[in-house]
Amino acid sequence: MMVRLLILLSLSLSAYAQVPGCTNVDLRNNAGLGAVRTQGSMGWCTSYVAADLVGYNIGKKLSAVAVALTYNNTGLFTSLRARWEGRVTGESGSGWGAQALSSAINHDLCLESELPSDDPDRQTYNKLHAITLLKREFDQTRSCTRNNLATIQRLFPHISLSEAQVILYYSDINSVHEMLAKVNCKHKPVLPRRPWVVRAYSPLPSVMDALFDRRKIFGLTYSSTILQDISQAGKSGKDGHISTVVARRYNPANRQCEYLVRNSWGPDCGQYDRRLGCEAGNVWVPRPLLLKATSEIVYLE
Repeated sequence: MMVRLLILLSLSLSAYAQVPGCTNVDLRNNAGLGAVRTQGSMGWCTSYVAADLVGYNIGKKLSAVAVALTYNNTGLFTSLRARWEGRVTGESGSGWGAQALSSAINHDLCLESELPSDDPDRQTYNKLHAITLLKREFDQTRSCTRNNLATIQRLFPHISLSEAQVILYYSDINSVHEMLAKVNCKHKPVLPRRPWVVRAYSPLPSVMDALFDRRKIFGLTYSSTILQDISQAGKSGKDGHISTVVARRYNPANRQCEYLVRNSWGPDCGQYDRRLGCEAGNVWVPRPLLLKATSEIVYLE
């Protein structure tokens, strides 16, 4: 019996030795994160990551919609393509994560409670588009009614009628949404004034593990197809989506180091490959699989 126990212990220790440095680190319990959100009708995954990273560092949950509006000033909400076109909202490919994060730390942002960005009903696009149409109508009539205000308040609940009239008058079609967001949050400075630095690197395990050892979360640009079918790792590119990585663990069942991907597709676990562990929209992905599908990591110092 003793020999058998020693063999089992040896095998267990051997499994751990195959994944050096893979200690359990879970950083989800932070006021700047909270429950997983749903990006819904907008292709704004980068904004959700930027909101997570900045929010984590200041301990306040930030609005991803507010982040998106700081760098999306193209005025293309009038096109249905804006719902998914990554180029329109700065959402696809390596480098976009750093761009959105750099924009976020240089603007006064809104708290999630002031400008909600969870979109399970997929209505954010419709709300933004309605405001675009309203702005066009205002440019013709110069009139803002209480019905018009109700349209604005569907997304920006703290705007008054007088504020709406001023913003519609002085904005153009490209700036109206961002101006509404700023006034909606009453220009309260959310971010502490400090020399923030955005870092972007190739996805090296040593860099990722060093960040966890320092209790830092990071954004990961990767192909999201692996979340739905792990057999696609390395076959479907290495970008197109970005998520926040918030935890690391050693999984004795598969003897692998796993990272916890905080995705922006809501809390439903039924949309993911059943071979992956899922907790309320947070997905455990083995490190080797994730690295095959990843092009870049981004974080905030």
